[in-house]
Amino acid sequence: MSQIIASPAIGATAPATGIYNALPSIAPYRAVLFGDSMTSQAYVDTAATSASYNRATSVLTITDSAHGLASGWTVDVFNRSYSSLKKFVSLPITRIDANSYSVNLGIYGGSLPEGTLSGTTYARVPVRWAANGWFNWLQIASGYKFNLVFNGAQSGDVTADCIARINSHCLDYSPDVVFMQIPGINDMSTSSGPVAEETIWTNQKTIIDTILGTGAVLVVLTLTPVLTSEARATLQNMARVQRLNKRLQAYAQGKKSLIVIDSWKLVIDSSDTTGLALAAYLKNLVGDYIHYNTQGARRVGEAVWTAISGAFPGQYDNAPKSAIDCFLSSSVSLTSVSRSNNVITATGTAHGFLTGEYVKLAGGTSEVLNEWGTVTRVDANTVTFPSAGPNGSITGTIRMSRSNTISQNPVLVTATGGTIANGVTGTSAGNVTSTNHAGNTGTQTAVASVVAHPSSYGNVQRLVVSAAALNDLPGFQQTTTSLLNNEIKAGREYYFQCYLKIASANWTNTAASEIKVRLIANVDGVLYSVFNLDTYAGLPAAGSLTSDFEGVVRTANMLLPGGTVSQFYWQVYVRAAGSWTSNVTIDVGQIGIVEVVGA
Repeated sequence: MSQIIASPAIGATAPATGIYNALPSIAPYRAVLFGDSMTSQAYVDTAATSASYNRATSVLTITDSAHGLASGWTVDVFNRSYSSLKKFVSLPITRIDANSYSVNLGIYGGSLPEGTLSGTTYARVPVRWAANGWFNWLQIASGYKFNLVFNGAQSGDVTADCIARINSHCLDYSPDVVFMQIPGINDMSTSSGPVAEETIWTNQKTIIDTILGTGAVLVVLTLTPVLTSEARATLQNMARVQRLNKRLQAYAQGKKSLIVIDSWKLVIDSSDTTGLALAAYLKNLVGDYIHYNTQGARRVGEAVWTAISGAFPGQYDNAPKSAIDCFLSSSVSLTSVSRSNNVITATGTAHGFLTGEYVKLAGGTSEVLNEWGTVTRVDANTVTFPSAGPNGSITGTIRMSRSNTISQNPVLVTATGGTIANGVTGTSAGNVTSTNHAGNTGTQTAVASVVAHPSSYGNVQRLVVSAAALNDLPGFQQTTTSLLNNEIKAGREYYFQCYLKIASANWTNTAASEIKVRLIANVDGVLYSVFNLDTYAGLPAAGSLTSDFEGVVRTANMLLPGGTVSQFYWQVYVRAAGSWTSNVTIDVGQIGIVEVVGA
């Protein structure tokens, strides 16, 4: 399904030289995305409903209904109608209300007029990871081998645009590896030129050589064809796509740090006389006949990982695999806790901690603690810990652990005690609710059970569903939405991850239009969410799964807003794209809410 065109040194077995020892052996690798919208859609590309600029304050106000974003989170903003905002700029958000927020453009507002902007203002947020982004499926397939430090790809870019911003949006982030579907398809649009084929090719070589010149590894995908109804869907354009791809493959020969994956052949309709794509793999929506749908993105992302896995050694899968893979189960309970001169001293019989270990201290009644710091071991039964605050005793249950996974019952060894709701029958594991998130019993038959994990990592929560109706949402969530409120803290970052398997007895009869993996916080009555496999937009039945799926999926990071947290929980579900006349089995396990710490 995939093809590597590179140095003969690239292969299934790592040789002594070349790309294999050009990168550190411990993952994750520092990664940057670059190119046009074929790559940028790792994040959901959102066109703002409207955008209005105040020249006196440099504040741009963006309307985005039910955006779910918080002050301090980042948005990538650009509008090609104005020179100072043609390149996207990443800026912190100031939340206004549920349907609008603002950013201060500063110098980037130089060419903008007062009032409502013309053209399309794009507002892309890094907390929305898209199901139609091939890089997200690559991450799932690889076990999140790559640390994505920046998405520098931008919708609408021609090759010259990419050259103009290659430093600010790619190389300045010092990547170990750059992922990019080669830009060039936008050069063929009438609104951008069209640009001569030789110019496109010259620019593509410049982009490749500039990235390789920094010592980074470049993983580049070939251009893909479009669907009928797309403005570029002409025989000559699709012939140019083929010629440029062949030139790219030939150019890669002998370049040790360049890996080319032939994504063109993964989506081409070989019998189409115009050279167009198979409709099963691209979006088929009004105004979009070019980007991957969920099927296409998954097909390409998994093929990329198959092609490059040997070049990126090391295992990096931190999903829970043991009952002690969480703070609660791995913690030591402390007694006689007191603070003096900003140092806590506590008793923990045979605590086992060593001097210099980085740990979390959490709990308490007279004072609620939730702090990371370095232990100073006094003796086998006593520890000290730096903690600013008043002198005196601290009452209540206080625990210490090195684990930054705060979810409880991570591998579901507690196989009962959960909740069933909305027409589901059967058994749920501790801290898991099995339900229909649509909030109704509907016509579905849904049976919950707890079965052994296929890799022996404890158990999985299973839901077998049939007779679901359009927009039913069978799935799971954390049983008590306030369970973890005392284990989190404003200003820190968290993400959710889980093992997920979705299987059908007959995919023809069980189309699914969305998979949602979500972390949610309710702060001061406002819901904030971060996602993976997002992008439900009324896609047709063919927009999601056509075959079984299994893997570990994680969300984007959530920077927890300040305020009073009333809920903090995870949620996983599948959306029925119509009536299900066969069984769909959904399994979830290895459940972890991870606190991102700096040590």
